[in-house]
Amino acid sequence: MPVSKSQTRTTNGSTETSTRPPRNDSQSRLKQPSPPSPPPQPIALGFGSNFFYNLSTASTSTPTLLPTLPAPPTQITCGQTHTTILTSSKNVYSLGFLHGRLFTSPTKVEIQLPIKVMQIAHGRRHCLALMEGGVVVSWGAGHFGQLGHGGSVVCLDRPRVVERLLPQVVGGKTLSVHCGALHSAALISTNSTSQTPNLTLTWGANRKNQCGVENGPCNTVPFPTRVHNGPPFRTVALGKHHSLGLSVTGSIYSWGMNRDCQLISLSDDVIMEGLAVGDKHSLALDRNGRVWSWGSNVDGQCGLGGISSVVSFPKLVNDLAEVRVRSVYASGSYSVAVDERGY
Repeated sequence: MPVSKSQTRTTNGSTETSTRPPRNDSQSRLKQPSPPSPPPQPIALGFGSNFFYNLSTASTSTPTLLPTLPAPPTQITCGQTHTTILTSSKNVYSLGFLHGRLFTSPTKVEIQLPIKVMQIAHGRRHCLALMEGGVVVSWGAGHFGQLGHGGSVVCLDRPRVVERLLPQVVGGKTLSVHCGALHSAALISTNSTSQTPNLTLTWGANRKNQCGVENGPCNTVPFPTRVHNGPPFRTVALGKHHSLGLSVTGSIYSWGMNRDCQLISLSDDVIMEGLAVGDKHSLALDRNGRVWSWGSNVDGQCGLGGISSVVSFPKLVNDLAEVRVRSVYASGSYSVAVDERGY
């Protein structure tokens, strides 16, 4: 049991003695705050058809947990019959059917390079991966040159470096890669001190000029080639027969469907921050969180009701006016918007 302690002091020649109660160490010690809870780890959910094991579960219309991965997923891309997942450990895993190969459970994609994967992109039956240092690899189907290795390479079971995109060849560093159904794109910075892209290269199917190259429509563009007559783009979105580019000033350019790269006219006070493209329709997200849509609306994919089967110029999606949208996604004949709360 603690013993009381005495204190003695002298005041004007007299001595005073006081006794203070024993200190309770448990009370005197400051209460330490509880350590913060770790943030929740991302998980992978999927729904839709599982005919090709691209979910590794039964077909479902309800989001269902995908098989456990060795590390949390950071990016998921979906092709026609195939799912590709990038994890926090910078490894890539495949699910489903990709040009002759069937993966019934998450299978690691072996990339024979001693560098990490930073980003993935997925077309109908082909994949791209951006590695550290701006190196790009591709695999899957390449009948239309969408792998970037030339017309003679029609299929790759394993990732191969796209030599035309090596920094020493292209004169810059690839910052992002993108896939349409049958064509591909890379955004490159030729300024070693800048992370802003100033060069856009495309390759793959080009029957509708979806690659936007100088000579116009042709069957294929087998190697990465510069987009003709367009400004620097900070991002692009590729569909089946058309492509969109978002300039550094927030303007949208479109090419494909037998058209050259053209500016899409909008009000001067509308500045775009995001793009998404389906097979035949387009979405744009402005800086105020509003969604615009145009293109084919046969299945209501523009979100504008039954006003028309074709929306010829961007229209505001009024049904989303009450929420602030954070991101948009499109594929095939459907669209998705996620608001700032994550819904």
